[in-house]
Amino acid sequence: MMNKQLDTSGLIVKTIIIDNNFKDGYRLQKLLQLTKISFNVISIDNKIKKAYDNIIYYKPEVIFTETELDGNTSFNLIKRINNTNLNPLIIFITKHPQYAIKALKHTAFDYILKPIDLDELKKTIDRLVNHLDINNCNKVTVPNHIIHKLSDRELEITKLLFLGKSSKEIAVNLGISKATVDTHRRNILEKTGYKNTAELICNQ
Repeated sequence: MMNKQLDTSGLIVKTIIIDNNFKDGYRLQKLLQLTKISFNVISIDNKIKKAYDNIIYYKPEVIFTETELDGNTSFNLIKRINNTNLNPLIIFITKHPQYAIKALKHTAFDYILKPIDLDELKKTIDRLVNHLDINNCNKVTVPNHIIHKLSDRELEITKLLFLGKSSKEIAVNLGISKATVDTHRRNILEKTGYKNTAELICNQ
């Protein structure tokens, strides 16, 4: 069976690049322009504190980061992000191959070694589109009377519910557990006043 080709026209992904070397960061930005997705690179940072502040404020969907940053490693930054309600995909673009296993343990989406090969980067972006199904999700409109009641994560899950995704599928797409998804679903129903998901969807 052939894989379904996703229409990525009009798809814009909020992105932050973190690299000690601004030159490398800008080079990655240019390479991203050659892929199928329009990446809105909000900032290119070389300091952990500045990067963290921008992540909290802008809520990027994807973060490209070096492993060694600002006299430390980006794993400490990722731990801080994991303590928030944000769940960006982390893609390491690094010259340090020794951190690959540790990156996987931190649920990295991918680990690409410098110098960046454009074909390898494009394969990662293809996986990114298929993993998130982000194009279809962004086209879903949630009524205003619901939006203001929900957190960012709950809104994200609501959009996927409107697409007919199951809790298991949502868990895979967002990189969280099914139990966490089910908890969010209960909270969504409680906040919106609907008895079940079918009622929530059918009354929009």
